[in-house]
Amino acid sequence: METLSTHPYEPFVPNGATRLIIGTIPPPNFCKEERELKKGDVDFYYGSGVNTLWTMIEEINKISLNTIEKRKNFLESVNIGITDIVKTCTRKKKSASDEDLENIEYKDIKKLLKENPLIDTLLYTSHDGKGNVETLMRECLKDEYKNIKKDRKKRYPLKIDGKIYSVVILTSPSRTVIRYGGENAGKERLEAYTAIFKN
Repeated sequence: METLSTHPYEPFVPNGATRLIIGTIPPPNFCKEERELKKGDVDFYYGSGVNTLWTMIEEINKISLNTIEKRKNFLESVNIGITDIVKTCTRKKKSASDEDLENIEYKDIKKLLKENPLIDTLLYTSHDGKGNVETLMRECLKDEYKNIKKDRKKRYPLKIDGKIYSVVILTSPSRTVIRYGGENAGKERLEAYTAIFKN
């Protein structure tokens, strides 16, 4: 059985943003006309209570980001925008896993970048598994990626509509990274996120 998911949020790009976080799509309970939020969820990007993006940023900066407004204000303070690559999709068995996304319709990333010319760095938030952000970007922007070797580099230049962007691939903020990768994986991930999100 497949479930249709429609992305619930418009891109959030503050004036002056120079970096853009690109994820996939929120879990199924966020992608319904009437959200089915759970305790600890926040109705915004990476809002699931089991996703660690915002808790890592809180730890890094010794702040609280437990509301939509606080998260938006933080992004404004560090000149970072946020969006996802998937506009609509179907999911196998109501799965929240990116690997179970099918029939994908992509957001217009090129248009978003053109509307925000100060952005020069793209931050992908996963690089493991077949359903990750980089894989989806390669499928969405086939022409731009045709000359880039898929060698899992965590940083590389990407030319889109004549402009060179720096791509930085961050390990997924999902809790499963710690569960399966161990303490060292968590430490390395926190160090990488500190380099990006320390205010």
